Amino acid sequence: MTPRAVRQPTQSPGVLSISSCAAAKLPARASASASNGPKFVAGEAAKIANVVALAPPTHGTTFASLVTIGDDLGVTPAADAVIAAGCPACTELTTGSALVTSLNTGRVAVAGIVYTIIASTHDELVTPYGTEFVTGQGVDNETVQGFCPLDPVGHIGLAYDPDVAQLVRNALDPTDPVPVTCTVGPPV
Repeated sequence: MTPRAVRQPTQSPGVLSISSCAAAKLPARASASASNGPKFVAGEAAKIANVVALAPPTHGTTFASLVTIGDDLGVTPAADAVIAAGCPACTELTTGSALVTSLNTGRVAVAGIVYTIIASTHDELVTPYGTEFVTGQGVDNETVQGFCPLDPVGHIGLAYDPDVAQLVRNALDPTDPVPVTCTVGPPV
């Protein structure tokens, strides 16, 4: 599964929806350019009306504190090797990496695009909680548990949780929202 841009057959700008779960399978630079094209690619913003992102590592991640523990124990190279073995692109998504720094230089959100960031308080991959969120005009940061407090959905489960699907649908079509019926999403 790879991120894809979806252009609606209307006169209005298209819709870009990126899942950071799917983006993790791409090289980090490709993943970052897919989800941040409006910021880095001239003319791209004019084609996009909405961006809906599922737990993107906007400000970097400590991968369930593995990076922090490695730093504290003085074994950062070993922690980096473990992360790289499981997800080659992930080393570029850690807090403070050159890629994350470039993505966060200046404004993250581009004016004229409506952003919805959907995260889970139970995410154990994009950590610490809150690193997913973006500040700025036109940005709506949502937490699954803000709608469904008992949903234990984790990072990977966001792509499969019916609650999240309803939140995504509502973000893409706010004029005709559906109720979010709380279920129990995958806790992974």
